[in-house]
Amino acid sequence: MVRSLPGTLSKGTQTLPRSIIKGFEAVEDKIQANRFREKDKADRATHQQVLDRRTYLVLLKLFKNGLLREVNECVSTDKEANVHHAMSPEGRELAVKLYKTSILIFKDRDRYVTGEFRFRNDYARSNPRKMVSMWAEKEYRNLLRLSQAGIHALVPRTQRQHVLVMDFVGDDGNAASRLKNTVGQYQLTKEQLTRIYWDTVDIMKKCTKIATEELWVIGVSQSVEHDHPHSLEFLRRDADIINKFFRNYGVHTLSARELFDYIVDAGLASLEKRAAHVEKLREMCEGRSMTDIRLSTNTTSSTLVNAIKARLMESPERRILNRK
Repeated sequence: MVRSLPGTLSKGTQTLPRSIIKGFEAVEDKIQANRFREKDKADRATHQQVLDRRTYLVLLKLFKNGLLREVNECVSTDKEANVHHAMSPEGRELAVKLYKTSILIFKDRDRYVTGEFRFRNDYARSNPRKMVSMWAEKEYRNLLRLSQAGIHALVPRTQRQHVLVMDFVGDDGNAASRLKNTVGQYQLTKEQLTRIYWDTVDIMKKCTKIATEELWVIGVSQSVEHDHPHSLEFLRRDADIINKFFRNYGVHTLSARELFDYIVDAGLASLEKRAAHVEKLREMCEGRSMTDIRLSTNTTSSTLVNAIKARLMESPERRILNRK
């Protein structure tokens, strides 16, 4: 088919009117568009919601750079990513976290990034792939800070786009059990769970190294800076979740308000003051019955919300941040 004059189209000895030319051109444009669409669709096609062409290219670069020797089966999956067991060229076990880009099941990411100083200029809310890449970078930075503080957290090795490589906790490709699975699997006693509870409280307070070798921190992509506009709201929610988990196994916990006040108390910066205060809190908890603890938890939810609002009003830095 050869285009000749502006108003006609020649094919052999035939000349067609302009109206028919437009019909041919529309069909031709549609065919070309379908070709590009099929190519783009093939490039974006995923396996297990994470393994698409871009992900394979990122992994290929990691292989070429000598960071990976092999990537094995998936050992964990959740709403935001799949985690695969991998090996380094030196034989060290690694975990490769591949964040999901095809179907954004976890659609509440915006609350955890917007307003955070570290990502104030680079967050692309309208671009899902860039948003997921920043989410991976956020977890990489959070894990790095935890490991530098001496906390048993997964040590991050590198991060490329939506792929995060970190140390693997487990043996021979078998990932270590999560706490919720460990309780029944290893039949942890109330004393063991009580120790783990107070270790968790210690981590939440000051991010200091703890004595136990049993507790590891994983999955910190949702962690935010203390000056984040919603940090106190997130802290209140975490206090409720942690207390409820341990209380279900008979551990005498603090109320959500008591745990919240302990964590945000700036007067307990020194190790000596903190240790003395924790000892008082532990004695107070042990002196309560589980019925009293549950009643205390039920009656402090509304007062804790009011305390958070009052604390926000007292903080000029937060008022400035919220105005921006």
